[in-house]
Amino acid sequence: MKYLFGPVPSRRLGISLGIDVLPTKTCTFDCVYCEVGKTTHRTLRRADYTPKGEILREIHDYLSSMECGSRGSRNPGQSAGRRPRLPVPDVLTFSGSGEPTLHSRLGEMIGEVKEMTSIPVAVITNSSLLYLPEVRDDVMEADIILPSLDAVSDKVFRRLNQPEPSMKVDLTISGLHLLRQEYKGQIWLEILIVAGINDSDDEIEKLAKAARDLRPDKVHVHTADRPSPVREVTPASLDTLRTLAHAIGDVAQVVPDIPASKHRDRQHDDIRAEVFNIICKRPGRVKDVASVTGMDDGIVAGILDQMVESGQVRKRLHEGCEYYYR
Repeated sequence: MKYLFGPVPSRRLGISLGIDVLPTKTCTFDCVYCEVGKTTHRTLRRADYTPKGEILREIHDYLSSMECGSRGSRNPGQSAGRRPRLPVPDVLTFSGSGEPTLHSRLGEMIGEVKEMTSIPVAVITNSSLLYLPEVRDDVMEADIILPSLDAVSDKVFRRLNQPEPSMKVDLTISGLHLLRQEYKGQIWLEILIVAGINDSDDEIEKLAKAARDLRPDKVHVHTADRPSPVREVTPASLDTLRTLAHAIGDVAQVVPDIPASKHRDRQHDDIRAEVFNIICKRPGRVKDVASVTGMDDGIVAGILDQMVESGQVRKRLHEGCEYYYR
C-alpha cells in the first residue's frame, strides 16, 4: 500500500488505519518533537499533492479485504475468501507524513470514504489552516477532528512548532474557535508538552484557559514520549501533564499507554513487511509493534533485530526504552 499504513495502535483512537495524502514531509510546521522527522517542504499552499483516485482505490481495496466478512463496508466488492483478510480498524484516519489539510481535495476524499463504509473517519490536524473557510468545509463530514494546540504565546509557538514564517499563533487559535462554532461532530483537542519549551507555569496557565475557551469534547494532554529521528527533546513530567489536565477540567485527560490490539488472532502473509511499514511511519517499541500485529513480543523483537542488522531500521535508547525507527 502506498497511501495507507497500519492499522496502527493509537492511544486516542484505538486501532487506526492511517491515510497519508501528502509526500513526506510536507507540512505547515516543523515541530521539534515530530516523530516523522524534519519538514522538507514547509508551505501554506494547498494543492492536489497526491492522486485522489489512487488513494480511494487503496481504501476500497482494503475495505473489500477486511476480516469478518468485510464488516463495516458498504461496498465490499470481493468476498473475504478470495484474498488475505485484513483487520477491521476502529477508525480511518487522515494523517501521516504531513498536514493533511494541505491537500486541496481532502473534503472530496472524506465524503467518498464515508460512502464506502460505516467505520468512523477522523482527521488529525495541527490546526494551522482552520482559519480558512475552505479548509473547515473540507473537514465537516469527518466524525472526529483531532486538532492540536501546543502554545499560546507566539514566541513559544515559533520555538516549538517552527511554523511557516508568515504564520501567527493567534490565527491558529481563531481557526479553532471558528471550527467549534461550525462543526457539529467530535473535537478532541491535543496538547503536547515538551520540557523546557512550553511547560512554564505561565504557558500552562495560558494553554488551560485557551482549551477551556475552545470547548472541545475532549482534551488529550501528553508529551514527546517517542524519539524524534533528528532532534533531542525532553518529555515533560507526569506532574506537569496532570497539572494542565486538572486546570482544563473534566474533559481533559493525560493520554494513556497504547492499547492492546483487538486483532491478536489474525493471520498475515508477510509479517516482516508489516513490521517494517509500521516502523517507517513512526518510531515504536517492541510492545507497540506487537500490540498491532498481534504477535508475541519475542517474535517481533527478533524481526526488528534482524532489520537492525541488515540496516533496514535503526535502534535508539530514549528515556530508558529502546525505540526502532527508519
